[in-house]
Amino acid sequence: MNAKVGEGEDRECGIGPFGLGIRNERGDMLATFCQTNNLTVANTLFEQPKRRRYTWISPDQKIRNQIHYIMVDKGQVSTVLRSKTLPGADCDKDHMLVIAILRLKQMRYPRVKQAVRFDTDKLSDPETAQIVKVELSNRFDALLKVWEKEDSIPEVIWNSMGRKKKRKEKPFISDEVIQLASQKSQALKARKLEECKRPKAEIKQKIRRDKREWLEQEC
Repeated sequence: MNAKVGEGEDRECGIGPFGLGIRNERGDMLATFCQTNNLTVANTLFEQPKRRRYTWISPDQKIRNQIHYIMVDKGQVSTVLRSKTLPGADCDKDHMLVIAILRLKQMRYPRVKQAVRFDTDKLSDPETAQIVKVELSNRFDALLKVWEKEDSIPEVIWNSMGRKKKRKEKPFISDEVIQLASQKSQALKARKLEECKRPKAEIKQKIRRDKREWLEQEC
C-alpha cells in the first residue's frame, strides 16, 4: 500500500502512538481499512527507538519510512507482547523485517480415553510373580528365535541404521557462495555500500550456476 500512518494515536482506527513520520493519503486509506475490519496496527503500539520503527530505506540511505505493518484483530491485541523492525537483518533489500512476539492462548483438547490399568499389586504375591515371569520369558524366547531365524533382531537393525543426517534446505548452495554472502554482510554492516554491489551480483550469478549444475546432476 505504501501507506504512512504517521506518529500520533488514533484509537478508532486501531493505530497506536508510536508510528513514524506524517500520515499520507494512503495512510488515511489504511486507517479506514483497519476501522472497517476491526484491526489494530501492532507495530505502532510499542515504544521503540526510531531506528526500530522504519521499514524502508531509500537507496541513498537518506530517507526512512514506515510503510509495512503487522495488523491483528482488536480482540486479539492482548496476545501481542512486542512488535518492532529488525534493520540489522541482511535481507539484501531496501525493505526491513517486521516481527511480532505473541503469547497464544492454549486450546482445549477433548479428553483422551484412559487405557486399562492392570492390577500390579498382585505381583507382590511371590507365586503370582513367578507365573508371570515364566510366561513372559517363554513368550520372548519364542520371539527371539523367530528374530534370529529371520535375521531381524530389532536392536541390531536399529544400531545399523545410524543417525539421520539433516538435509540442507537448498543443497545446491556452495561454500563459495556462503563465503561471498558473508563478505557482503560484513561490508553492509560497515556501511561500505560500494563494496556490497560486486558480491551481490556475483552471488546471484553463482547461485544460478550452482543450481543449474545441481539439477543436471540430480535429474
